[in-house]
Amino acid sequence: MGSYIVNTKEEQLSMLHDIGKESFDELFADVPAEVRIGALDLPRGLSEMETAERMKDIAAKNRVFRHIFRGAGSYNHYIPAVVKSVTGEDVDHETLGGASVHASKSGVAHFAAENEEEGIATIK
Repeated sequence: MGSYIVNTKEEQLSMLHDIGKESFDELFADVPAEVRIGALDLPRGLSEMETAERMKDIAAKNRVFRHIFRGAGSYNHYIPAVVKSVTGEDVDHETLGGASVHASKSGVAHFAAENEEEGIATIK
């Protein structure tokens, strides 16, 4: 299996030299040895086709519900302060990922109901 490191050893050494380091060991010298990760004992990587097949097998174990009622899977989401500074908007939990968003934008649900009675009446 190929490497995901897109630059050559020569390019890596050149980049190290540009920042005044001779090796990766020197680059990470300030990281305490007790928190460094040594060699990883990982299984052989999968091909794209093997990965797709494995993901299909895992996804087949999901339970798909025909109907989703408000509250089932609609949780409070953490809203980072950076959202307001980037967008200039105050975003509430419902707008970020509530039932109405899933029924109108994400496609996770087909409709939203305020309560069970309304939900049952809608699906009849």
